[in-house]
Amino acid sequence: AAPQIASNKGGWYRVKDLEVSDDRITGKVVYNPFNSSRFEIDRRTGLVTTEGGFQAMCEAVKPQKRAF
Repeated sequence: AAPQIASNKGGWYRVKDLEVSDDRITGKVVYNPFNSSRFEIDRRTGLVTTEGGFQAMCEAVKPQKRAF
């Protein structure tokens, strides 16, 4: 979970050290000057894992298709 005091803009956080390959996306989400968390997204399975142990599933979207 994101810290209560965060320097975000509408739920968006800055990502540092972003690396994108065919198999994975990794980076570091910066919540504020004192808190950050590394993450990895497995592009084949959609599994998101953070260094704090959080796991979730991602789903690809097609930008040209509207949700509503």
